[in-house]
Amino acid sequence: MTTHFFNHAEINHVISGKTKRLVAVSFGCFSSFIYSQQIPQDSAEATIQTVEILGRRSKAYTSDYSFAATKIAMKNKDIPLTLNTVTKELINDRQAFQLGDVMKNVSGVSPSSYYNQYNIRGISQNEEGQFINGLRTRQYYFLQPLTANIERVEVFKGPASITMSSVDPGGTINMVTKKPLDVARHEVSISAGSFDTYRTTADLTGPLNKKKTILYRFNGAYQSAESFRDHVENNGFLISPSISFIPNEKTSVNLELIYNDLHGNLDRGQPIFGAVAGKTNLKSTPTSLNLGAPTDYFKTKELIITASLAHYFTKNISFNLSYMKQFWRENLEEHRTTNSFVPDIDNSPINNLA
Repeated sequence: MTTHFFNHAEINHVISGKTKRLVAVSFGCFSSFIYSQQIPQDSAEATIQTVEILGRRSKAYTSDYSFAATKIAMKNKDIPLTLNTVTKELINDRQAFQLGDVMKNVSGVSPSSYYNQYNIRGISQNEEGQFINGLRTRQYYFLQPLTANIERVEVFKGPASITMSSVDPGGTINMVTKKPLDVARHEVSISAGSFDTYRTTADLTGPLNKKKTILYRFNGAYQSAESFRDHVENNGFLISPSISFIPNEKTSVNLELIYNDLHGNLDRGQPIFGAVAGKTNLKSTPTSLNLGAPTDYFKTKELIITASLAHYFTKNISFNLSYMKQFWRENLEEHRTTNSFVPDIDNSPINNLA
């Protein structure tokens, strides 16, 4: 053993044979022990038992990126917005049949009515506050849409959501639809729930040619459901086909069609019965009471056509173009209250309960 300055030791020769102990003493009266051993050359090689490692792909409920916020694909951590995402994995596991069921998984968001309207950070959202693939649309206000064609739902909170061309200070809801895949997948599901809820969905996707430059996807769903309220039902029919043309790794063209046919009733709730002398009795009528007529209905049909083009010139420069055309028709017939207090016992109007 030889030593150098600053008490740095270096071993030049190792003693062969059995284990030996070397003692190194430094200037500060500090000793350390070094053990060394040399394996004889004639020793046999040892074979250890085979170790098999099994891995499982992680199934997470999170999404790492968003396209709608900045119109380019960016990671959520790089977006200067408060963004919450509900992925299709969570939608399927929670059996969230409608958008209102999806919103139960987002903090700071609560329904403001029985319709497709929400409070985001305490501010009620207007009927133009929902987007599809980052494009503003007027839809789904009274009857909630089905989620069979939804890849994920993004909720942008706060006034910064104005970047989505929305003026809602509370936030914006963006629904991202499913796109064609280059792997063949076929899925059909049947579900049932409370209040005579029945649902059937189909999700088909895959390539149309061997080069996998033309891809397709078809999403369809039918749902029939009643409610805890008498004579209230919600039936929906959805068809959403899409085709993608991907000639190379830099260019992609997508054409998508969404057709919704919703038929149901508008649940206007109940007036405050038993409002006498400033006191109310919420149990004066059952929650199942419906003041409307059994023949009331609300029908809406909607057709959305979307086309998009994406091209990457370089790794840092890209071009995105999207266009949406929407058609819808609504038909309503109902009996409803004026959302005011009923008269008291003397048939005098009650303006407030103060």
